[in-house]
Amino acid sequence: MPMVKVNNVGLFYQIQGNAQGETVVFVNGLLTDAASWAQHVPAFSKGYRVVTYDCRGQGQSDKPDQTYYTSLHAQDLLGLMDALEIDRAHLVGLSNGGAAVLQFAVDNPERANSLVLVDAYARVDAILKAKLQSWVAAMEAGGSPLRFDVATPYVWGGSFLERNLETLSTFREKGRNLPITPAKNLIQGAMVHDCLDRLGEIKAPVLLVVGEEDILTPVKYSRAIQDRVAGVELAIIKDAGHASCLEKAAEFNQIVLDFLARRGAAATKNQAFGNRSAT
Repeated sequence: MPMVKVNNVGLFYQIQGNAQGETVVFVNGLLTDAASWAQHVPAFSKGYRVVTYDCRGQGQSDKPDQTYYTSLHAQDLLGLMDALEIDRAHLVGLSNGGAAVLQFAVDNPERANSLVLVDAYARVDAILKAKLQSWVAAMEAGGSPLRFDVATPYVWGGSFLERNLETLSTFREKGRNLPITPAKNLIQGAMVHDCLDRLGEIKAPVLLVVGEEDILTPVKYSRAIQDRVAGVELAIIKDAGHASCLEKAAEFNQIVLDFLARRGAAATKNQAFGNRSAT
């Protein structure tokens, strides 16, 4: 099991794909792990070097009893990239992972080639905080199984639930086994995230992807980011909820691969123009 020590915490990671390609790092959603990207890694591995890992408190990584602030996740991401000798990377973050990517980008703008923020948020407002507090209350009252049931309508879109309600048993089985203490630490850290006023410091191209039916972090959260960062692209996935990249993995993969291809083409064009100007 590949582990690296970062900020005194062991982080589980995997590197797959094209060793000669640019690096894409996927950052997990709040209560998930690296396995959540199983539908995505094969599509990106053809052209990119793909890094997945578990944030502190998640999956196979260490789970010290502390609040896992988004800023701490961002510091861990930086430490992971340093340890793996990754100078720059494309960063893809889901939900709280997207919040961590935003924090990373404002703290380390020179280390991000591009950002893909999936059903993400830059600031936790009163309504989002109340939703997350309900998850903590559910765990305290009935453990992880009740937390999963309370969170279900927030995480999954209505269209997806209509088609797949019975098949959620697999996700529920995994969710019911989440240890309560690190899960609470993850949620409590997420509840105080706020880098909204610093978004102007981001220099990398940004793609926002959000489910049309996202109840937890609706489209307005993505538009709040779009309003503060120049040149942001916004893709809304129809008939998908907060877990849009899981509900419609193939569509999501194509949207992101097209975005990365455009970024690569633009970089090549700019480099060529620079070379002509030098002559």
